[in-house]
Amino acid sequence: MPIKRPKPVIITVTKTRRKSQPFTFSIDLPGNAAKQTKNEYYTRSTTARTGALRQIDAFKEGGAWFVLIKGKSHPVEFINVNKAKQ
Repeated sequence: MPIKRPKPVIITVTKTRRKSQPFTFSIDLPGNAAKQTKNEYYTRSTTARTGALRQIDAFKEGGAWFVLIKGKSHPVEFINVNKAKQ
């Protein structure tokens, strides 16, 4: 019987139309939980990603990011979205 893989935690980094700090993030936890968003804006997409990882207390294991939820280790996936129109 194959091993069941846990569902990933999805972090979406979006670019808004703001000029000074255009990046923000949302976190989608597995299950029926609503997406978590914060009213924080970041200058770079990598700092938005780091802020999201800190918020969910993620840890790095073997080159990949994981989160402990109810004793289970869930992988973290990143999605970059560019909503801003030039």
